[in-house]
Amino acid sequence: MNGTLRSRENSRNFPAMKFIFSVLLGCCALGSPLRAELAHLNDLAEIVPGEISGHVDSELAKFQAETGINVLVRFHATSPTEAEDNAPGVYMRTLSAKLGVLEKGVLIVYFADVDEWRVWIGNELAAEFAGEPGTAAELTKSGAMHEAKEGWLNDVIGTFEHEWKRGQKMSHDAPSPSTRVGFQADGIVASLMEIFLDARDTRVGLPLDLAFMSKEADPTASPAILKGPLETRDENGCTLLMQATHRNDVELARQLIADGSDVNARDALQDTPFLYAGAEGRLEILKLTLAHGADLASVNRFGGTALIPAAEKGHLGNVIELLKTDIDINHVNNLGWTALYEAVMRPRQGSETYRAIVQALLDAGADETIADKQGRTPAQRAHEIGNDDLAGLISAARIPKVTP
Repeated sequence: MNGTLRSRENSRNFPAMKFIFSVLLGCCALGSPLRAELAHLNDLAEIVPGEISGHVDSELAKFQAETGINVLVRFHATSPTEAEDNAPGVYMRTLSAKLGVLEKGVLIVYFADVDEWRVWIGNELAAEFAGEPGTAAELTKSGAMHEAKEGWLNDVIGTFEHEWKRGQKMSHDAPSPSTRVGFQADGIVASLMEIFLDARDTRVGLPLDLAFMSKEADPTASPAILKGPLETRDENGCTLLMQATHRNDVELARQLIADGSDVNARDALQDTPFLYAGAEGRLEILKLTLAHGADLASVNRFGGTALIPAAEKGHLGNVIELLKTDIDINHVNNLGWTALYEAVMRPRQGSETYRAIVQALLDAGADETIADKQGRTPAQRAHEIGNDDLAGLISAARIPKVTP
């Protein structure tokens, strides 16, 4: 899968962003960058600061250890010749094959002379990236790959352009062009990693029968006594309750919660059983967490409450259940989006589920005037991507109702 990115910025707020902004705020004081071919990143053309290169390489090493996906980043001073690039995708395919990531890897290349990014998604990863089954050839032919990539790029462009401009204003001195390219690289890589982390569950987990070891030894044991083994965590920081939530094992989750398992215990990805159940459509487990002390103000790694991903992913039952609580319906996440905005931000035209979600949010008092970082209201965003029916619902909500 080959695609071209031109002056792209990332759509996610990761811990990596803090690193990049620290560079923006002090980039003029950077010493001579370190130049070497790192495990995942090669910048022998000396295009970006070495500190950024080292950071990106470190993040990709961690990502490969967790997922097995090898992501390579290359910076080239000049774009390929006409002979090397005589057909769409041929250059990236050839280079990916040479570097060993043609089938199960990712290659990201920046060409400085034309300020252009290109990305190759390995054939075996096409379905994960596109979010639907099929071979790379099938997904290309159907247009699913193109649609997935375009949606990703639109998010990347919009949010990171805003963040880059904000970083420039915060900086005491104007960041160099090389810092900007490094910023783009970090953004593209971070967003790409998140796509694959969302597409797969790499968390193996501990044997679930550990939950009942203490209870079997002492059936009269109190929840406080059982708390120790119940809160045992796997290598990804997941408690037994979180593992049950991943599996949507309602009865086990019910038992664990009854025995005192913490519904607000965070894993390595900053998820909790409550947040994960809300985001992934685990309605019955969500109800259990709400009945046992779920922290309605808690947010995920993107700064979103449980309501926001529930609305974005089309989990109507979860949305309705959460709207029965005191959760902040107008909370804005790190990306600048409310639950209402998330519900309309991607193509939904004709979906009864999303019509119901939008209507439920509006009926509960969602503020349809809260705009994203580019100044677009939910109605404007809906019109922009063809969700005219959803835009109509939002517009209708603005009309004062006259009581006979």
